[in-house]
Amino acid sequence: MKDYQTKKEKLVLPRDVYMRTIWMIRGYYRMKENLQDAVDAQPDPNQPRAKGGTPGSSTESKAVKREHDRDIVAAIDKALKQIPKEYRHGVWQKVMYNAPYPNDAHVSTYSQYKAEFVIRAAKYIGMI
Repeated sequence: MKDYQTKKEKLVLPRDVYMRTIWMIRGYYRMKENLQDAVDAQPDPNQPRAKGGTPGSSTESKAVKREHDRDIVAAIDKALKQIPKEYRHGVWQKVMYNAPYPNDAHVSTYSQYKAEFVIRAAKYIGMI
């Protein structure tokens, strides 16, 4: 099934915002891994450090990127926690892997919660 939004929702995201949000959610594990790698790669505090820095240095760029990834991961986590617990796994699997919904509830119920999840994630990320 293609990624699309139902028209029943109160808010319909523009197609580009919807797809960017879906792909940000699908990059969740990559961003979490990058954040963990950054923590693991902390320099030894006893090592001498280079003095100064130029504007736009690589360290500054890495810090900005890490902060951006941290904000996106937090926004996705916050949006997912607002979905009822019994539907989270099915919604997550559908968004991440386009897997079929489980058979424990009707497809329209899962579709509604998927739409809510994507809209909330877009809102918390700052895309709407």
